[in-house]
Amino acid sequence: MKNLTFLVISVFALTFVSCRKERTCECTITETTGAQTFTGTSSVTASYVTKKELKVSTNCFSTKEVETNNGIQTTTTTDCKLK
Repeated sequence: MKNLTFLVISVFALTFVSCRKERTCECTITETTGAQTFTGTSSVTASYVTKKELKVSTNCFSTKEVETNNGIQTTTTTDCKLK
């Protein structure tokens, strides 16, 4: 009976340890300077246990930055999504 209990606990524990998933964080980057707009994409694939772990480890966050240099405003928008 002890062997059976140990076997069941071992199998149960292994299923949680090996539950890593592979997901991709895909980002669309748009940079607007004056009247010009440039768009690009970036993607990162990583193994993770939780979605939060993936977002933090790959910087999978949407951001918006505005910078003014010599009177010209540049806006950089990064839109990231988990796929």
